[in-house]
Amino acid sequence: MLANPGFESSKAGWEATGSSTFTIDTASPQKGRASAVWDASATGEYFQSELLTIPEGLKGRQCLVRVGSYRWDSGSQGDLTIEA
Repeated sequence: MLANPGFESSKAGWEATGSSTFTIDTASPQKGRASAVWDASATGEYFQSELLTIPEGLKGRQCLVRVGSYRWDSGSQGDLTIEA
């Protein structure tokens, strides 16, 4: 459903909040041709996709959210939160 799930179209459909940095890596991506690199500069900042409208036929049904690759910088800790 996402228009740009693999970041092949750069940052289209994605945004980061505050002063966090958000870049696209095509030189050494985690998977595929591109991957996002995001670094929060403060607590409470986040990185998100565009908001989607759930098609009527899918409302009230189960769904699957998958994170294909996720990596912390060495020495870092944090939480991964997915809201659907």
